[in-house]
Amino acid sequence: MVSRRQFVAASASGFAGFALRQGAAGACLTEALSTSARRCIILWMDGGPSQLETFDPKPGTSTGGPTTAIGTDVPGLELSEHLPELARRAGDLNVVRSLTSREGEHLRARYLNHTGFPPISGFPRPEFGALFSHQIHEGELPGFVSLGGSGYGAAYLGQQHAPFAIENPTETVRLLKALRSGRRRFELLDQLTEDFDRQHDLDMVRQRKASLQRVEGLLDTSLTELLDVDESDAESSYGAGEFAQRLLMARRLIEGGVACVEVNLGGWDTHQDNFPTVASLCRQLDGPWARLIDDLKRRQLWDETLVIWMGDFGRTPTINALRGRDHFPAISNVVLAGGGLPGGTVIGKTSRLGNSIEDR
Repeated sequence: MVSRRQFVAASASGFAGFALRQGAAGACLTEALSTSARRCIILWMDGGPSQLETFDPKPGTSTGGPTTAIGTDVPGLELSEHLPELARRAGDLNVVRSLTSREGEHLRARYLNHTGFPPISGFPRPEFGALFSHQIHEGELPGFVSLGGSGYGAAYLGQQHAPFAIENPTETVRLLKALRSGRRRFELLDQLTEDFDRQHDLDMVRQRKASLQRVEGLLDTSLTELLDVDESDAESSYGAGEFAQRLLMARRLIEGGVACVEVNLGGWDTHQDNFPTVASLCRQLDGPWARLIDDLKRRQLWDETLVIWMGDFGRTPTINALRGRDHFPAISNVVLAGGGLPGGTVIGKTSRLGNSIEDR
């Protein structure tokens, strides 16, 4: 059984261990991750994706609902019917079915999963992307970019490793282009605040100056061009929709030198109408993720780019009165791919009804 704290903390610390050192598969994963991964793309499923409608279906059982399963070439691995493209690429995936924690509240679970620690007031921890940036990143681009999320910060690692959070890429590109043409304003702002800054040696003043310097420094990099993805370009290569567009953007960013990119797909908090909602979300996920795998291989980025799929927590095997599934931190799934991993690995096993962990 792999706790979320073990998973995130060990993964972020050079990926040594990741609580998978048990047995040959764990040793293989550990060795591959410790030597090959130089970039990371996190596919964050905000709200908590149902494992029973994604990577651990239970067809024909009282808890499985109407979801059927697709067989794969990997022994012991069936995927939900909603992930046909990924089922054809199962040999590239490493599925962890036995992740567990006690954090069943969204904000606490998200913090735990991003940092490896429960939230403690006054003692912030750096999140995974910030640690990756600190250990791996070189160059003038941000080390960590978050697309569609705000991120949880770099804590003691410093502002340079904090997530460069982008909610609206189109608006961000417009703003960066405007700042390029009017960068004289940075000099003017420095002049206007010089006396105040000198007289007030405060953390917030230093943080403001650091943030402004960080933004000004980005104007001389390729960040604007990397983010400037036309919707038609994304649709032709990754498929239609915002998530597809952001996955293409993530590939461009890591190829351009960013160490870690997190891409957010929200809507997974399926307390009601779980089955049609998850089917719709999987349609947004399945094709673009499959295209990302193909694209990373084609560009020879696959072995150095670790792709992680995860979310807040799992969902209850019990189906509630609203045809939904509630919070279930006791069991959730994580998928890892690329980064030198062997692929075609299944770690952990749940019971026939999916309500307990039977192995690892």
